[in-house]
Amino acid sequence: MEYHIMELPFGAKDFMYFSKEEAESYFNWFMVEIPNRLNIFKGFFLSFSENVDIFDYSVESLDAIWRWYLKYVIIEDVEPEVYQKKLEKTHEHIRPYIPTKQLGVGWTQIAVDIGIYFSQCLLKHCSQLRWGVETEPPDLYIVNRPAVEGFNGDSFEPIHVMLVMSDRVVDGDSSESALSKLFDTWMSKPKEPLRS
Repeated sequence: MEYHIMELPFGAKDFMYFSKEEAESYFNWFMVEIPNRLNIFKGFFLSFSENVDIFDYSVESLDAIWRWYLKYVIIEDVEPEVYQKKLEKTHEHIRPYIPTKQLGVGWTQIAVDIGIYFSQCLLKHCSQLRWGVETEPPDLYIVNRPAVEGFNGDSFEPIHVMLVMSDRVVDGDSSESALSKLFDTWMSKPKEPLRS
């Protein structure tokens, strides 16, 4: 499977170490990258399916995309050497929770791109929402990351959320309606007033 991986402008630098200027630069780059990532994902999706009308930003499209993901995702064993290194670097009481399985090559990026599509669905369904970036406080889990804002003090960070959902897939703990349920959860949150 060949899937075009997103090439980050700052390499693999941890978001928490971004300066405010780097965070804003990354955010601007990410906003320009959104249509490209969606086109790459759509092209890949259509190589497995003939349903070209699926990408209409509806709640139903989320379930169709997640069903597709669950059907085709590749889950592999973690290489024994990699697993052993993780064990050695981890406190003993956490070791039982280190996964022995992982997503296959490219599938993490596909999950990220699904998260971007999901975010665009949120935006299409609620005019009070917008992309933004929080540069403080530094211990905020979404600090310096592009996120959907407007949830009255809360933000949806698609990459983090989709990585958590992918971990659930690896663990065999995901339903075909997981994305629409997530959508309903976020859409039921109080929204900030419209900005003028």
